[in-house]
Amino acid sequence: MTEETKKNPQVARFVPLDLDLIDEGHFGEQLLEAFVELQVSAIEHAQEHKKLAKGATCKLTAEITLKCEDPESEYFSIKTHIKKTEPPKPASVTTAMGQVGQDDKLRLFVKRTGSAKGNPQQSVFADLAQPAADN
Repeated sequence: MTEETKKNPQVARFVPLDLDLIDEGHFGEQLLEAFVELQVSAIEHAQEHKKLAKGATCKLTAEITLKCEDPESEYFSIKTHIKKTEPPKPASVTTAMGQVGQDDKLRLFVKRTGSAKGNPQQSVFADLAQPAADN
């Protein structure tokens, strides 16, 4: 019998805490499941948004809080929280050109058909009297 179990015979029934024992093993399972889901999310984001996905990040945060519930008996609670942060949808960008309109007021003008997906810089401006030219 160790010195520790002599002081407190209850300790003999317990094992040291490790990650696999938190929430009877469910915490580790949930963390692994969230990690796999995050990978899928990152890949799907890249496939959907192509070049616009460059630099997008996913984040998995596992928080473990140890709280002393009773200092005399050295009783603690262990609280866990898993948070996934998936990449946001890329910002939508339209390019426009400032000009004086027919009403003699400054306005922004855009290509009638909008920007090309994946490259908002492809806006082509046209005189309303002329047919629009596409790239």
